[in-house]
Amino acid sequence: MIVLDSYDLFGDYILSYIIGNIIENDKNKNNTDSINKKINKINNFKNNNYNKFINNFINNLDSFNNFRNCRNGGNYDKKVNIIEIGIGYNIKTGLFLNKYDNLNLTVLDINKEAINYCKSKGLNGYVEDIRSPKYPLYDKTHLIYSIRPPRDLQNDILNICKNYNIPMIIKPLSNETPLECLKLSNYKGLAIYLWEPNKNKK
Repeated sequence: MIVLDSYDLFGDYILSYIIGNIIENDKNKNNTDSINKKINKINNFKNNNYNKFINNFINNLDSFNNFRNCRNGGNYDKKVNIIEIGIGYNIKTGLFLNKYDNLNLTVLDINKEAINYCKSKGLNGYVEDIRSPKYPLYDKTHLIYSIRPPRDLQNDILNICKNYNIPMIIKPLSNETPLECLKLSNYKGLAIYLWEPNKNKK
């Protein structure tokens, strides 16, 4: 049974987004048996059997590698590599995602003290100024997300995602107007901005 204090709605969306893309790729391959199995895993997810869900949803990376054409052929040891940009001291989502063995989360921030704090809580952190990005593993990343980044910083995150062909998920500030190229959606009452390679013209 999940502990309520550890639940995170935005983290829930990120997990749903990942498995949704795997299912979509299987649909494109007409792999009906695989689709049904993954739908059962989503049902487990909705029933709060999180560990069962996350430890089994990516037994085979073939469909996930189709989700993003990884530059080194997708040899990630059955890990989904995720980056949170601008984590600061708001680590709830990071802690929620970090507990799953098949997710490899790295958190980035320009503030060294914030990264030291994240490391003290068990997160893998890296000091990074995304306006002058130097982090060496963007090309091995499947997904980037950020929580309430300033609007000007969203452009910098978007530029990294475009350069490396990485989907981007933003949890925005309330009543904020999204960048024109971002898709605004609602997940259980939570506003989400989304940018996906090959689905956005800008």
